[in-house]
Amino acid sequence: MDFKELEYILVIAREKSISRAAECLYMSQPALSRFLLKLEGRLGVELFIRKNRQYLPSQAGELYLDMARRILGIRQEFDVRLEELLEAGRGSLNFGITPGRARTMLPLVIPAFHQQYPGIDLNVFEEDVETLEKYLKEGIVEAAFLTMSPGTEPDSSR
Repeated sequence: MDFKELEYILVIAREKSISRAAECLYMSQPALSRFLLKLEGRLGVELFIRKNRQYLPSQAGELYLDMARRILGIRQEFDVRLEELLEAGRGSLNFGITPGRARTMLPLVIPAFHQQYPGIDLNVFEEDVETLEKYLKEGIVEAAFLTMSPGTEPDSSR
């Protein structure tokens, strides 16, 4: 059993016609008919009752359709979650640092950062302490290495 097989059966059930299902699936009607006959032969049961030129799910067909929907739903959830997992390692970080610290720290930090987080772009803002404090408060940078100005309290909400 593969995903294509499940999708074919779902389209036949939705269209109630081999001809219309074949059109939707961009395949010939004889090919889809052969597929259905071969599948029903392999399962040993008819999935559809042919009545008044319509294909209506049999009891076994209803079971098959229910399972097909579940399996394809799980596959779709897997695809979404896998994409989220792959995307979790991508993005950017806006990072602030004072010029004095930048000269000594960045040659060590940037290569190590890129090695550990290859999918993250690091945007470095070299600015004075006052500007970096402002950038942090305004959300322009997410992180900064600086010495706070005298009398400045760190913002605990960030």
